Amino acid sequence: ERLEVRLAHADGSWRIIEAVGTNLLDDPTVEGIVISARDLTDRRRAEADLREAQERFRSAFEHAPIGMALSAVDGHMFRVNRALVQIVGRGESDLLSSSILDLIHEDDRNQCREAVSRLLAGRTANCQLEVRYVHHDGHPVWVSLSASLVRDLNGDPLYLVCQTERSEE
Repeated sequence: ERLEVRLAHADGSWRIIEAVGTNLLDDPTVEGIVISARDLTDRRRAEADLREAQERFRSAFEHAPIGMALSAVDGHMFRVNRALVQIVGRGESDLLSSSILDLIHEDDRNQCREAVSRLLAGRTANCQLEVRYVHHDGHPVWVSLSASLVRDLNGDPLYLVCQTERSEE
């Protein structure tokens, strides 16, 4: 049986303790109940800090005044914000079933592919391009596109963070 309790520490702080009891009454070498306890306070605090950081990121991402997208390394977007939806005039679900390359004018796609290849190969830390997006109604929208790569602890690519600002046309 597992039990989580809050106990007062001698220094006046509160600690979160996990206690696990094991019934060994029938074991002739023990004939009792063994209770293992461990302090979860630091873990719970770290979990709360992580939740708070995630909420700050979510809020900053969603309410950013510039278009933002998180995409897989193959370019498929898995998170977009309202500003990007407005810049390209496409709905969120439409964007989430698309690739970043789908937004870019066909004449600008090669430079984007090359920049992302350099990024994935580790030759650059981020890329910044002036490209044309294609608005839902078909007209070009000049944007400044910045992309950076998030890597895991082993240095392997995880996903791209893409930021888009309208340029003066």
